[in-house]
Amino acid sequence: MKLIQACIKYPVTVLVGVVLALLFGAISLLRLPWQMTPTIDRPQITVSTEYPGAAPLEVEQEITDRIEEKLNSVENLSEMTSTSFEGNSRIILKFDWGIDKDVARLDISEKLGRVKDLPEDAEESLIRAVNTDEENPIAWVIIKTARPINEVWEEADDVIRPRLERVPGVATVWMFGGEDREVHVILDPQAMSARQISVAQVRDAVLGENRNIKAGRINEGKRRYVVRTVGQFTDIR
Repeated sequence: MKLIQACIKYPVTVLVGVVLALLFGAISLLRLPWQMTPTIDRPQITVSTEYPGAAPLEVEQEITDRIEEKLNSVENLSEMTSTSFEGNSRIILKFDWGIDKDVARLDISEKLGRVKDLPEDAEESLIRAVNTDEENPIAWVIIKTARPINEVWEEADDVIRPRLERVPGVATVWMFGGEDREVHVILDPQAMSARQISVAQVRDAVLGENRNIKAGRINEGKRRYVVRTVGQFTDIR
C-alpha cells in the first residue's frame, strides 16, 4: 500500500523513473550483441600422445593408463575421459568453471613430466588448451591433383600447412588423406629360426643402427669440434 500511495503522491517522479527505465532498456537492447551460438570458453584441456604402429589395446595399456595415473592428481579436475585408438591416445580433462586454464596447463605439464615409463618410440605428449569454438573446423581446403598422393602430402605439410597456421586467428590446421612415407621390413621366419633370432631382436637392431649418436666435443685452441657417429640409414637396401 505504501508503494501505491507514493506513486499517487509523486506522479512526476514515477513518470521520470519509467521513462529512464525505458530509455536505458532501449539503449541496452540496441547495443547488446546477438549470436546464434554464444561463445563459451569451457575449461577443457586435451592431451594427445602418438604411439606409431601400436594397436588400441597397447596404446591404452602403455600410454593412456600410465598418463591417467599421473593426471588424476591435477587440481580442480572435475572429469577425465580418454580414447585409445591405433597409434594415438587422447585424454580430455574438464575443470570447474572459473579456473585459470594457463595455470591448469602448467599443472598438467608438470604431471606429464613425472611419467617416466612410456615406450621409447612414443612421441612427446601434446597439450592443447584452445577454446571450445576453435575445436570446430571453420573451413575445408581440398587439394585435387593428378600427382602421386604422397608427393602432394609432403608439399602440403611443408608449404601449405605452415602458411595457413600463420594466418591470424587460426588455432590449428588438421590434415587428412595421403600416407606417411614408411619402409616395410619383411622378415624371413625360416632364416630367423635357423639363426635363433626373434622379432624383437630384429626390431632392436634396426632401431639401434638407424640413428646418429653424439660423441662429445674436442677443443683445440680457439676451435671447437663437435663429434658424432653417423649411423642413420641413407639407402633402403
